[in-house]
Parts: sequence; structure tokens; C-alpha cells
Amino acid sequence: MEVCFDGRLVKDLFSELNASNLSYILMRNISQELPYQLNHGKDIDLLVKYEELKRFTRILNDIGYKEVPHPHRGSVFLYGMKKFRFFRNKEGVLIDLNFKWCCRSLDAGQWIPLDEYLQISAWRNRVLADINGLKYWSFGVEDEFVSLIVRSVFDKKGFTRGYIERIIELRDVVSHIMVKERLCLIFFNYTESLMSQVTAGNFDNIIENYMRFRSY
Repeated sequence: MEVCFDGRLVKDLFSELNASNLSYILMRNISQELPYQLNHGKDIDLLVKYEELKRFTRILNDIGYKEVPHPHRGSVFLYGMKKFRFFRNKEGVLIDLNFKWCCRSLDAGQWIPLDEYLQISAWRNRVLADINGLKYWSFGVEDEFVSLIVRSVFDKKGFTRGYIERIIELRDVVSHIMVKERLCLIFFNYTESLMSQVTAGNFDNIIENYMRFRSY
């Protein structure tokens, strides 16, 4: 049986981040696992600005987090990407700092940044969420929708139930024009087919169809 962290640890962390006026985006909160359902061994993924790393490190150190080796430290990072940084407190809460919105390549698994338009959009359109008494900065709905699809295809190599549920929830509130505008920067001519499959709830075949797609 998986054991969850005390939700107060998560709330205290974000209270400190919010009070510090640091720029960050919580990249995902699948099935609203934060603050009360974060299992031991799972990390909290934050998109942050590299120029604020020293301030982040100082504040995290002040509240009991120390930097530890990152599990992907041996991976290849392309196009000038800075490597992820990993922090852990004595209770075992893990924070994964990302400096670019990125994904894995489908060939050798290198980490590559998404288009600069998406990097700008992430910060310009972030929103302050309030879930179960936890306040945090999140992607705007269109960017979150795109991020869940990108992570499912390139990083997870599949659509899990939690991701599907959130994508369906967002599907009915996002601007499909704005979503397609973003997806075209990643999936190019596959975008229309991708969105048709998402609309139809045909998540099982999206990746296989993408791998077979040749009309870029």
C-alpha cells in the first residue's frame, strides 16, 4: 500500500514559494494528488526561470530542502537546455526543477525544449489555482491541455487514466483554435487527426497512429 505525505508539508512548501514572489509553474497535479495524495517517491515538477535558480536554491535550503543527484543527470539535453535539478527534504518530499518546458525525443530519448512560442505562452498565461486549500501557479488551460498530451506521447508513451480524465475535462473548456495553434508547433500536420481522436476519446491509438503518420 502506497503511503502519502502529510499534506501540510506540501502546503508549507507552496506557501513559502508564493510568499517569496519567485516565478514558477506547477507543471501537473494529476487527479489533484496535491496536497494530500502525493505518494512517497513521486516528485513535484516545477517550471522555473534559470536566472532565479540561486534564489530558489537559497529559499529551498532555508526551509530544509537540499540538492541531491537527479535521476536524469546522465541524459542528453539538446539546444542549450539546462539540466534538471533535484531537491529533497528530510521527510523525503522531492522537487524537480525544470528550466524549459520540454519533452523527450522519440528516437534516443534526448530532452528537447518545445517551441519558443510555447515557452512564452506558459509564463504569459499562467493562472493561480486553488485546489483543496493549496494555492499554486499553474499552466493556463490551453497550455495545460497541450502539456498533458505532449507528456503522454513523448515521455510516458501512453495515456493513463488520470491524464485522460483531465484532458477530457479540459477538452470542453479550452479554445480549440488556440490548442491547435500550439499543437501544430509540435505535431505539425498530425494535429487535425490528433484532435479528432481526442474529441472522440480514442486515446488508445493516438501514439501508434502518430508513429505511422507520414504526411508531415
